[in-house]
Amino acid sequence: MKLSLIATLTLGLSCWAFSARSCPIIATDHQLTATSAKYNLAIVAAPLPIRVGQAFSLALIVCDEQNQGFSGIIKATARMPLHNHGMNYQPSATALGKGKFVLDGFLFHMPGQWQFSFDLRDGELMDRIQIKYLLEQ
Repeated sequence: MKLSLIATLTLGLSCWAFSARSCPIIATDHQLTATSAKYNLAIVAAPLPIRVGQAFSLALIVCDEQNQGFSGIIKATARMPLHNHGMNYQPSATALGKGKFVLDGFLFHMPGQWQFSFDLRDGELMDRIQIKYLLEQ
């Protein structure tokens, strides 16, 4: 799934909004955050707002408890827990360095409560961070 030039530029600005220094995560508008025992994570979608049936990407930052950028592998998906189904697409992750990633290939095909899941693998260690998101009509 390819983004339009405007969406790509918006995502680039979202990554830039995270700041040149990715860790520690500094709160910005339109950002969703979550934590686990080991990591802090922040995402910004592009284009905004997320709309039913419209492809979008996520700019993502992951920092560990020492505020170092995550350098492992990220796998992401989203599902609707109340409906017991996910998306019809599998997003792909591109590492940008210093804990920054771009995740392409999201598309929510219906409104309702969605849950992003981010599987973080660093060698033998694995962690999962989830973020709830309500998509309105």
